[in-house]
Amino acid sequence: MKSKKALVYLFSIFILTLACQRKGSEPFPIMQSESYQVPAGASAPREMQGFAKMAAPMSADSSTSEMMPDRRIIYTADLRVEVPQFKEAVEKVEKIVKEAGGYVSNSSSQEDNYQKLSGTLSLRVPEKMFQPTLEKLRQVGKLKEEHLQGDDVTEEYVDIEIRLKNKRELEARLLDVLKKQTNKLSDLLEVEKELARVREEIERVEGRKRFLDSQIKMATINVTLFEPVPLASSSQWGPLGRAVKEMVSVFANSVGTLMLVLVGVLPWVMLASIVLWILMRVVRRRRRRKAETSSSK
Repeated sequence: MKSKKALVYLFSIFILTLACQRKGSEPFPIMQSESYQVPAGASAPREMQGFAKMAAPMSADSSTSEMMPDRRIIYTADLRVEVPQFKEAVEKVEKIVKEAGGYVSNSSSQEDNYQKLSGTLSLRVPEKMFQPTLEKLRQVGKLKEEHLQGDDVTEEYVDIEIRLKNKRELEARLLDVLKKQTNKLSDLLEVEKELARVREEIERVEGRKRFLDSQIKMATINVTLFEPVPLASSSQWGPLGRAVKEMVSVFANSVGTLMLVLVGVLPWVMLASIVLWILMRVVRRRRRRKAETSSSK
């Protein structure tokens, strides 16, 4: 009986060992995902809404807006517009700038040989009114040329802010040292010298920052207005008129060149003539003297 019980005990241990080995060889159970179909007009379950928020990818705009600072861009435009009446066009431009909240920073005008006026106006308008102002300026006359430019100064602006912050912190530390300084006078003078240098750098960086702020907030538009130049009279005759005009131009250039040559050569010709006349007089006198001496003999 004891042997039978031992055999049964050993057999049961063998069965349990096989069962454990088989269970250990099986992979971990895979969690099955449940799919939910939300009816039209219904909202998803609360737990699914939370999962959607977690699983939704972050948009590029939100990530870039958090990582990148606000862009600092200086806008500049150059326009060339042909207008029938220069003065009336200038009045229109000044009105457009005033309505946009800007001003005319510089202006110049001139008159050509055909008594046609032209000029350039430098305008400063708020950055938000840059495009609307351009649209209105294009309608002042016939747009001949346009050039737009945007200079991104974000990197320089951020660098200026960091430098300004560091300089101000250094200024504060120097002031603390100056207040707590109890050493000799030479040390105090060194601290004051360094403090003056730091404050000078702060003023220079702040000036650059103010300049960039003004350029960013107020865009620059350079508008060149000009009246159309009348066609030359030779164009009415076609190729014949142009040929005659070219011939007259060549003749005028030739006459001008000849005059320059004469002006340069004439003094030398006159000098040579005088020298030749003197030599001829001398030769004649000698011949007369020879003739007189031969006749007297």
